[in-house]
Amino acid sequence: MKKINGVAKVMLGLLFFVGTVSASNTDSEAAKAAQALIKAYGFQCNTVTMFSRSAWDGSFRVMCDRRYTYRLKDVGGNWRVEVL
Repeated sequence: MKKINGVAKVMLGLLFFVGTVSASNTDSEAAKAAQALIKAYGFQCNTVTMFSRSAWDGSFRVMCDRRYTYRLKDVGGNWRVEVL
């Protein structure tokens, strides 16, 4: 649990002001932090191929390896990863 909490703190700092990251710059620090959080939850993510922030609820949608799609959401100060 400490690993996830540490990654969550990094996510909060890096993702707070992020909008949309295009496929050409998915190697940004925010995309790397998202990838680390996804892996910390035990899911596969070798390469971030899409990364965007929802205008609705502030969650993030991340596609990894052109196959897996995840939603990252801050719930009460704790980051949650959901498979879509």
